[in-house]
Amino acid sequence: MSSLVSEAVVRPTRGTAAAWTSNNPTLAAGQVGYETDTGKTKIGDGSTAWTSLTYSTNGDISLKPTGTTDQLCKAWVNFDGTGTPSINESYNVTSITDNDTGDYTINFTSALNNANYAVAATVGSYTTSNSNRSVAVFSQTTAGVRISVQTTAGAGEDATIVNVIIFGT
Repeated sequence: MSSLVSEAVVRPTRGTAAAWTSNNPTLAAGQVGYETDTGKTKIGDGSTAWTSLTYSTNGDISLKPTGTTDQLCKAWVNFDGTGTPSINESYNVTSITDNDTGDYTINFTSALNNANYAVAATVGSYTTSNSNRSVAVFSQTTAGVRISVQTTAGAGEDATIVNVIIFGT
């Protein structure tokens, strides 16, 4: 006999603990109710009101993503590339190395599993004009990625807004 396995993306019914208690709804059998302020869940049985249901345990339900670690952003950074580069906001980026005009190495806080990751970047607010610019990837290692901001003529140029995101395993 074969078994049935089903995977689905489910968005539970959500509300604060106070709202759930005040409304005291009866959840359908298998329906998940999520308290946004406490992170707790209850699973309905089709006949018991919210306040009489018990909270779910870890074995009942998990609202955390599973099996998607290779689909998550591994690093990102927003930085000012003029003068000495300065990080405005970041995740898993420890520093920016200024190699030359418009030439930067983004250094990861925690190394990636391999260098076969995807890089996406945007730039804005240029130092000399507001014409088009491109971003080229020079090299990728598990420790960081080297990029270049270039004018349409291929010359390096510093930009006040540089955004880089990394997806990989």
